[in-house]
Amino acid sequence: MVAGGVTFAIPGTVPEAAAQSTNANLYVSAENPAFDNVFTGLNVVEVVVRDPDRTVRSGDDLAAEPRVEVDGDQLRMVQGSDGSWYGYFADDSISAVARTAIDYGDNMCDIGISTESDDVYCAYDRPGDDDDGNPVIRTPKAINEAATGNIGSIGIADADLWPFIQVYGFDDESDIVVEYQKGGDPQSVTLYYDSEPSDYGTSLELGRDRYPLGGGVIMTMSDLAMNVDPTDSDTWTFVTTGDEAYYYLFNDDGACQDGSQTPISRDLEGVEDNLYLTIDPAKDGSKVLNFVAPHTGTQQDDCSIGTSRAATLIDTHTDNDANNDANMVTFIEGDPGVFMNTDSADDVPNTVVADMAARGNTAVV
Repeated sequence: MVAGGVTFAIPGTVPEAAAQSTNANLYVSAENPAFDNVFTGLNVVEVVVRDPDRTVRSGDDLAAEPRVEVDGDQLRMVQGSDGSWYGYFADDSISAVARTAIDYGDNMCDIGISTESDDVYCAYDRPGDDDDGNPVIRTPKAINEAATGNIGSIGIADADLWPFIQVYGFDDESDIVVEYQKGGDPQSVTLYYDSEPSDYGTSLELGRDRYPLGGGVIMTMSDLAMNVDPTDSDTWTFVTTGDEAYYYLFNDDGACQDGSQTPISRDLEGVEDNLYLTIDPAKDGSKVLNFVAPHTGTQQDDCSIGTSRAATLIDTHTDNDANNDANMVTFIEGDPGVFMNTDSADDVPNTVVADMAARGNTAVV
């Protein structure tokens, strides 16, 4: 119970470990003991090979592409400007959400090299473009373009196609082995693909037990399905009066990214019973919680997005307006799969106890 009689019902605990590597040269972003190495339908997995035997990147003196396999099929690796090699993969269920709720890229593309994946999604709304958007893989390593005709050291068709995501049809609830076939000394990571991730550390908890009037309410949410981009902090915005969730509607500085997008569908693989957050700020009739925008001005003024559902919600989510009726709460990723409802700079929460909250009234999360 908190000051003013505010009560919350919050289950679970939050894992603290971040992704790590158990191999000398192979890094796989989904290797995370806190989530039992599980990945799911919305996740993109980054694979990196850092091997001094394969870092030559000057002129036409090229290192050979490392042979990496995902579930027995080759994952094409592209050499970055730092000499390391990078590849990205996902389950083919991303086809149900690409270019609508989450921007995985364009699958109508030709990267100019052969692949053993079912399909390839190429970047077409690249990070840094003038137009707004919510592209996945927002901070990829710059590609090696030192050798003429060998973009990425493997001859992809165009540097603007990078980063691309190779997708595979994984069997549900199955082990997926990612292996770097380093000569005589293979290195591997075993992941587990599960289209319903709710059994793997999904939780929500509060930062404290008691709150004063006007006090910020910090919530920590843990859900591996929300960790879409392995290279950058993801954000999720929930409409807490219903069942709507938006991916990267705002960036971690509060600026509007893509207010034209549609909510995440509940039918998507990797969602199902996940990604619901409901808050009743006035369970007993008197308002106990207010929803505010921690970055003054940015969470609506920068959104020139017409008449979409998201635009309408943003318009009603005005700066520090205790009477706004959007009830939008944005969570920003810290550790992989762990999110907080605070801004990235000052840890200012976007949910606060009302200054005039009446004793004996409650709010429920």
